[in-house]
Amino acid sequence: MNRAHNAAQAKQSLQMALQYFKNITIDLIYGTPGLTNEKWKRNVETAITLNVPHLSCYALTVEPQTPLDKLIRNHKKKM
Repeated sequence: MNRAHNAAQAKQSLQMALQYFKNITIDLIYGTPGLTNEKWKRNVETAITLNVPHLSCYALTVEPQTPLDKLIRNHKKKM
């Protein structure tokens, strides 16, 4: 998804934030290219084990004229 961080860094940042803040929320996005049911299940299980107070799950929306939209239109990413 072209993020500036990887999953391990996101988890580490979340764990650090939980030390200082009580009201933490995380968002998970499903429907991303290459996300299998097994990977999605692992993501949700990981989020639950982190004991965050709020978890939101959203379907991916591919906005026009974004890098992901262009990759999909050029058949470089499959949905």
